[in-house]
Parts: sequence; structure tokens; C-alpha cells
Amino acid sequence: MADFVTGVTWKRAALLFLCVIVTSFLIYVTAQSQSSRSNAVFDTITYDSRAALVARIGQIERTLDGAAGLVDVADRVSHDEWHAYIAALSVEDKMPGMMGISLIEPMKNGVQVSNRPILPAGLLDAEEIYPKPIPDVAAPNDSFVVTVIEPHEVNGSVLGLDIAFEENRRKAAIKARDTGRIVISDPITLVQNGKKRAGFIALRPLYGDESSAQDVQARREDFRGWVAMAFDDELFVDLSGGQGSSFNLEVIGLQIAADDRRIFTSSPDAAVDQAKVQTTDVIEVLGRKWALTWYSTPEFEKGQRSISIWVIAIFGGIITLVIAQQSLANQRYTSEIAKEVELRTREVVSLAEQSKAIIDNALISLVMVCDNGRILSANPKFCSLFERDESDLVGHNFSDILSGAEYGDGVNAVLKQCTTPSGKKLQLKIQSSSWMGPRGNKRHVVMVDDITLEHTAVTELRENERRFNFALNAAEAGVFDVDLNTGFSVVSPSWYALLEIDPETFEGNPQVEFLKRVHPDDIADVMEADKNCILGKTSHAASEFRVSLPSGEWRWLRASAAVATRDSDGRATRFIGVQTDVTALRSTQDELDKSRLHFQHIVENAPVPLALLDREGNFLKVSQALVSSSGYSEEEFMAMDFRTVMHEHDLGDLLEATSRQLEGTQRNYRNERRFRLKNGQMIWVSVSISVAKIDELGNLFFIAQLIDVNDRREAERNKREFFANMSHELRTPLTSVKGSISLVLGTMRDQLPANAAKLLDIAQGNSERLNGLVNDFLDLEKISTGNMPFSYEHSDIREIAREAGNLIEPMANANGVEIAVSLDHEVAMAWTDANRLSQVLTNLLSNAVKFSEKGSKVDMFVEQTLHEVQVSVKDTGAGIPLSYQSRIFEPFSQSNSVETRSKGGTGLGLSIAKSLTEGMGGRISFVSGEGQGTVFTISIPNDFVPEKVASIG
Repeated sequence: MADFVTGVTWKRAALLFLCVIVTSFLIYVTAQSQSSRSNAVFDTITYDSRAALVARIGQIERTLDGAAGLVDVADRVSHDEWHAYIAALSVEDKMPGMMGISLIEPMKNGVQVSNRPILPAGLLDAEEIYPKPIPDVAAPNDSFVVTVIEPHEVNGSVLGLDIAFEENRRKAAIKARDTGRIVISDPITLVQNGKKRAGFIALRPLYGDESSAQDVQARREDFRGWVAMAFDDELFVDLSGGQGSSFNLEVIGLQIAADDRRIFTSSPDAAVDQAKVQTTDVIEVLGRKWALTWYSTPEFEKGQRSISIWVIAIFGGIITLVIAQQSLANQRYTSEIAKEVELRTREVVSLAEQSKAIIDNALISLVMVCDNGRILSANPKFCSLFERDESDLVGHNFSDILSGAEYGDGVNAVLKQCTTPSGKKLQLKIQSSSWMGPRGNKRHVVMVDDITLEHTAVTELRENERRFNFALNAAEAGVFDVDLNTGFSVVSPSWYALLEIDPETFEGNPQVEFLKRVHPDDIADVMEADKNCILGKTSHAASEFRVSLPSGEWRWLRASAAVATRDSDGRATRFIGVQTDVTALRSTQDELDKSRLHFQHIVENAPVPLALLDREGNFLKVSQALVSSSGYSEEEFMAMDFRTVMHEHDLGDLLEATSRQLEGTQRNYRNERRFRLKNGQMIWVSVSISVAKIDELGNLFFIAQLIDVNDRREAERNKREFFANMSHELRTPLTSVKGSISLVLGTMRDQLPANAAKLLDIAQGNSERLNGLVNDFLDLEKISTGNMPFSYEHSDIREIAREAGNLIEPMANANGVEIAVSLDHEVAMAWTDANRLSQVLTNLLSNAVKFSEKGSKVDMFVEQTLHEVQVSVKDTGAGIPLSYQSRIFEPFSQSNSVETRSKGGTGLGLSIAKSLTEGMGGRISFVSGEGQGTVFTISIPNDFVPEKVASIG
């Protein structure tokens, strides 16, 4: 029995030992399977991380190559072009970590050294380049300067930076220049990165001729600069959805000489050696080798744990011998299941990430909606379209976002209008599809396509087409499109109307019908013009021709056409053009040609010297009278312009006047100017110029009349010399006579008989008037010869006016007239000749007193305005006759009225007053009405510069 018990015990012990061994084995196999599955899952999620990093590096290369292409095409790039290009890329939104894209140029002493600078010279001064070179560290004149960078708002501090100041930047730049490849620097501190994170700069070299730079020396000689991109370690952030939650990433620079070669870690506090799952890969990135290590997080490790081991441990002690016998089969089965699970897991993860990537990057807006209308998710395009974050959309009802929109099976291409929160109006096309979820709940994917631009373009196209047809009909212009391969043409409705063809009944080829209608005398010209254009000899075909109408009438048409398309051999395939009715224009042109010939005939046979000139002053036609008087032939006139025959000193106001005539601000011009005869003699002519339109295009022409006034001017000069000589000859004896009479009256009046004294008073008055007349003649002679002197002082015009009033007051009292001087301002200063201004004012005051009734008042006002001082003299006399007003300032001019003759005078006073006023830089004007008195006004400018006017003339 004991032996039996011992045997049973041994068997039980053996069985228990076997169960323990089997259980331990099962625990070990399960643990290994779990570890393999974890590693497989980890490899799957880290593979996407590596692929994403490689994609970002590729995007950096493509961006730099695209910017280099812009520089090669534009040769020289402006700030505005660079800003527009970088803004269009939106790289700051699409590329994590990107700080800015710049152009860097080699410089020496602040001057671009390349034969083909990228940017225009002079954009940066040498003083704007920083930091300044440090002796013994870098060559003083060897600078790699950032000349432009975008976006400028966050990178403005980088502009003018010499990247050669720091060894990492400098080595990377030189390596890129000498190899012709894109090079990334070792980690650096970016100037514009306030976060002081690790940064990098990728440099792409630029050459004058990319194909010729085959070796280092050729590259250096043809080198222009670099396109550079600055970015920080955010390049490694969020490479895939599991980063930070399922795994952390550490990047080591294998070529960095420093002790700490770590470039980036997504979790600085986590230790790599403590992670249970990790994998390392070495990649080459634009001239640098990086070691990338992915290590699991506690969250990932926790998610991979299984209770299988505990289940086996608990039930292992009660597993029968059958479990032991089946252990090997279970192990194989477990391994196959693990492999299948791993495969399915990777497929599911890949499909999920692929679907998410497709949805997130879809060009169309997508939103997932449950059966009750609640939004489950929305892609970025949908959020951007409706100007909301996804967190604001999830959980809301779809109809709250897009009111009245339908979704579900059968909803396809439904058009819907809506307005975004910012007020933007959208035209949308909605489509949806449905499926059943794993729990039998229905789901809907709604695709919302923004067709606003397309809808607007279609609307505008239709409107433009309507306007185009309306314009064609209004202009009576017909459009044709000829297929040169078939000879058949397509024409607009207005073309049928132009040729009076009914499009409803016409069944032939419009091109054939057109050629039948062309006048026999015109068909050769039409075909020749079209042929030259089709063969490429001319850019377009233009012709005018006659076509017959059903009524028997001939209509003039003007055609303009061009080749629209050519095949690969350069042969024209389509010929498009337009035809317009020019019958009325041709008739008008014929009439205008007749009118022009008639006008030229009038000019040619005019009895006075007359010329027709174009806008530039070239002679177009001259009268025989001008040919006879000048000595030039008509052909000689045609080879000259108006400037050739006029004195160069007389052209100033003449050219200004003709310019004003062309602008429409002056109608006629008349003045006396010097004309050069063929024999070289200069004669004075009266020049009268007016503007006329004499052609069908409405062009302006000048009509000039040139009357010889040389004899009259010579007579006037002789007259002035006579008066001047007479005045000088009279002045000396007149002064003696005047002095003698004054001496006799002053010392012997009481001893003289009354009749003698009266005769002497009369003689004294007449001598004073004669002396004034002589002085007027002398002043007139000085004015006419340009010898009137002026002595300028900065004077108070009020004081000059007051003194002039005091001088005339005795005369006013004798005539019973009151003089009232009104001075509104304390000071009225201006540069003027006080004596000459006083002479002008006393003349105006004496005239006012002479022509005022006894007991009346003469007013004198002094007013200061912004730009001038005005002195006005007002009387209440009979006024100036209207017929005399245009001649009032002419020498020896007087009104023919009895009153004027009775007052006496030479008729020189106002002429002298006007000349003196204008000689001092001022102007004189008057306002008068018969029976209403007269107001004369002298205006002296405040800003008059006396040095510019020394005398009249």
C-alpha cells in the first residue's frame, strides 16, 4: 500500500512538476508573443514618423528649388516680387518650424561682388551690415549678407546679417557653394527666434549658369548667392499622431564635434534607456547624418499589457495533462494568431491613418454626421470654409451650420447658398453617402464643395457674353471664325444682319457666300491681306471692300482678322476676325477730303500772308502772298517749321500761347514778333494764331497770319525819338522860364500891376503843365527803351498812400473834392520803389479829382491779402465810356467826350502808370460803368523778388 501511495505521490508530484513546467513555459511564450506584437506595432507607428520627417525635408528642398527658379527666371528680384512669392507659398502654415526664406549675397566692404547680383545694387549700406568683422576670426571683407527675407514681420532683425560671423553658418554656406548642393548647418541659435530653441539654416547655391558650374573653381567664378531657409527644431514636432503619446523621438547629430550632440528630444525629462521598446535609424539629410531614436512611452507600454499571463498562471495549476500534451500546438497556434493580429493591426492602423490623412488634406470639405444630424467630425477644409474650429462644430446639429441642407442617401449635387459668420456669401454643392456603423447606427459623410468662384465666373461669363452680343449688335459688327482645314465659317447673328441674310433660311457656308458678295475690284486685295496673315507675313489682316446686298446696294465694310491657332507645324488652322460697316464713314471721309482741299485752296490763294501748321509747328500750306513777301518757295516752307523763321527770343510766350490753345484755355493769340526773311533780314510782323479742326479725325491745326508791320514800327520809333529829343530840348529853357516867373512872383508880386500879376500866374501854370508834359514824354521814352530805373525798398504801402493823398490834397481842395484814405491794417509791407509807386498813385488821385463833381469824395483803400497788397482809388464821376475802356492804357489815348477834352491832359498818365506798376512786379486794373464812377486798383505782390527786375523792357 505504501509503495502504491509512494507511487501515486510520485506520479502526482511528477504531474504537478510537469504542470508547473508547462505553465512556466506558457507564461514565457505568451510574454515573448506580447513583446513581438508590441515591437511590431511600435515599428508601424514609428515608420510613419520617419516618413513624415523625410517628407518635410523633401518639402524644404522643393521650396528652395522653386525660389531658385524664380531668381533664375527674373534675373534680378525686387523686394515686392520676393514678398509676393513667399506669401503665395504660405510655407509658415504648411511647414512646422519654418522661420523665414531669404536671399544671401556675397559682399566685400558692403558691395555685391557677383557679376550678376540677385537684387538691385544699393539696397543695403555698408553700415547696415552686422555684425562687423572681427580681426583674426573671419576675413574683414568676406561677408555673406542677408539682403531680403520674408516673412518680414518676424524676421526683420535678420536683414543685413552677415552669416559668416559664426563658423557653423559659414562652413555650411561655403560647402553649398563649392558642391552645388543644398546643405543644412549644424544646430545654431537663430537671431529671430526669441525662444532660443535649436535652429538650422538650409542653403541652396545660385549660379549665373547652372549647367556650366561643373567643378569647384567654375562654381566659385559663376556664384551669385544662396536661397536660404531658417527653421527651428519644431521640424521634428508632431511628425505623426502617436508622437508624445505612444512614443518619444530623440535626434542625434553624428557629425557634431561637441560633447552634447543631441539635436532634438520630444521629452527632455524621459530617459531613453528606461523605455521598454525602442528603435534607431540613421538617415542622411542634405549633407548631415542624423541618428533618430524612437522610444516608447509609459502610455504605450501600458496599452500593450495583457492579462494572458495572469490567466495562465491562475489556471496553470489546474490544467490537466491534456493541456501539457496540447501546449506545443497551443504555442504554434498562438504564434500564428499573433502574426495575424500583427498583420491586421498594421493594416487597420495604416488604413486609419491613410483615411485620416486623405480626409484632412482633401481639397473638398468633408463632415461626418450621425443619423440624428449631430456632427461627429469635420476636416480642416470644412472648418476653414465655415470659419470655425472643429471643437466648435463637433456636437452641433448640421442644420445649425448649414440651414435647410439635406443629407443621406439620394442627396447628390444639391445647390445651396449660405453666409459665413464674417458675412461672406457662399454658393455650395452638397453630396452625401451613408453606411451602417458596427453597432447598426447609421453614419453619413457629407461633401460640401465651394463653387462660389465657379458660379461667379459662369454668371460673369454669361453677362459678358450678353454684353458682347449687345455691343456687336449696337456697333453693327459681325464676327466670323473660319476653319482653314474645311473652309467652313461660323458667324455671329450680327454678321448675318450686316449682310442682310436671314439665318433661319440660310443653309450654305457663310464663307462661300461672303466671297460671292465681294466687289470684283476688291476681291484681290481682300484675299492678299488674308493670305499674308495666314502665312505669318503680317500679324493681322486689315482691308476695306464693298459687298453687294440683296437690295442691289453696295456697302463698304472694314475687316480686321488674325490667326487664332496653328498646328505643330506652324500651319494656321483657325482664322478669326470682325467686320464693320464703314459706308457712312467713307462718305464722310470723301466729303472731308473735299472740304480739306477747298480749305487748302483758300489758304493758298489768300490775299494776305497766311500759313497752315500742324500741332508741332510744321508748315502744311502757305499762301502765295506769304511766299512773295518772305522770299521762300512753298517747298522750302514745307521743309521748315515755325520756330525756324521766328526770332529765338520771341518764341517763349508764342509757344506758351499755342500750348494753351491746344488745351482749350486760350482761343486766339496776337502779338508783334520778329520774322526771318530768306535773305536773313529780320522784320517785325503782326502774328495772329488761331486753332481749327479740318480733318476727319478731329486733329487740331494752327492758322497763322503774318502781317508786315516793320514800316509802322519804324515810324513809331521815329516818333518816339522826335518826342524825346523835343522834350530834352524844351526842358532846359522851360526850367529857366518857370524859375524866372516863380522868382518874379515870389519877390515882386506886390509891386506888379494886377493885370501883369494875373498874366504871370497864367504863365506859371502853363509852364508847370508844360513841364509835366515834358516829364511824361521823358518817362515814356525811358519805358519804351527799357531804361527806367527802379530803387527798391521794403516799404510800408500805407505810408506811401498817405503821402500821395497829402500831395493831391491842395488840388482836391481847389476843386472842392474831399480825399478819404482808409487804412485797415497796421502794417502793409512790400518790396517796391516808393517814388515810382507815389507817382502812380498821385496820377490816379489827380485823375479821380479832375473827373469828380464839386462836393464829392474820392476814396483810397489799402488792403493786405495773403499774397499781395492792394491800393484802390475810387471816384464818383461819370465813369469811363465802354468804347474807350479797351484803349485806356494806350499812349496818347483819350476819350472823345467833351468833358474829357475840357479837363486837359496828354493821354500818357495811365500808360505810364501801367508800365511803372508792371515794372515793379505788380498789376493795375479798373472797374467802371458809365454814370457809376471808376475804381482803379494797384496790386503789389508780397513775394516779389526785386533783384529779378532792374528796369522795364
